[in-house]
Amino acid sequence: MSTEFADFAQQRWRYDVFLSFRGEDTRRNFTSHLYYPLEEYGFNVFMDDTELPRGKDISSQLTEAIRNSRMSVIVFSGSYASSRWCLQELGEILECMNSIGQIVLPVFYDIDPSNVRRQSGSFEKAFMELESKAAGAWRAFLRSFPLFRETSTSYDPSEETPLLNGVFNVTTQKQLTPQPLLWA
Repeated sequence: MSTEFADFAQQRWRYDVFLSFRGEDTRRNFTSHLYYPLEEYGFNVFMDDTELPRGKDISSQLTEAIRNSRMSVIVFSGSYASSRWCLQELGEILECMNSIGQIVLPVFYDIDPSNVRRQSGSFEKAFMELESKAAGAWRAFLRSFPLFRETSTSYDPSEETPLLNGVFNVTTQKQLTPQPLLWA
């Protein structure tokens, strides 16, 4: 076991779970429906609208919250990639996953995982509009992310409860190799 991973295993985290999501897609439904049960279960969950004081430097606070979280749940949705904030969070989460072994659980909310992995559909459009070195790093990450597996699991789009239950169960068990979940 590497020293860095041993330090990770013994670290006392400020947050158990960091929620990365596109507010306009999931803030008032899926993400808030996930946040409250996790909090009630006893987890300290970072969700930007409940944790960030207004008027402060948001970027540094988000980075600090990600670095001080044991697990990140990334809620990929149709307009996730069109938000620079979301992509900056994604880059920081990738760094923490690679450097300290942070647990990462991708969730596909009303989006096909292959659109995320291959940057097609709404992800292709968003990345075409970004012409930065960071965009190249984000693209490479999404193509190679080990937890992206094509899945035949699907959920009735009018009912998000099965997906919420799946994310809740994986999170509470703190599995080291979580399966991505899809709601399409």
